[in-house]
Amino acid sequence: MRTTLPLDPEVSGKLNAEVARGDRAFKTVVNDALRRGSGGTERPVKRTAYVVKPLSPAFRPGIDTDKLSEADDELDNAAAAVRRQWEGCLDGNGPVGFAWVTVLGLCG
Repeated sequence: MRTTLPLDPEVSGKLNAEVARGDRAFKTVVNDALRRGSGGTERPVKRTAYVVKPLSPAFRPGIDTDKLSEADDELDNAAAAVRRQWEGCLDGNGPVGFAWVTVLGLCG
């Protein structure tokens, strides 16, 4: 169907910019925009695949990457020890509550 339609300068500029960006005709760009705006189906847009560029991990010299799980276990053990120490302070038998233990650094 052929029709004449006056376009606002802003709309016309956006459509012309879209035409200049790709290899599509003005008619195709207008039809695709009308389909999107009216909730109709949209033609698939040709897109290039996103390429992930992996980075190599930058560990400091002297860090043995084969022993990272051992370091993680040591940190878990240290955190568990701190938790046990805090639980002893906060079991309800201590002289102060949790907030004061935190502020004053008690229980250690």
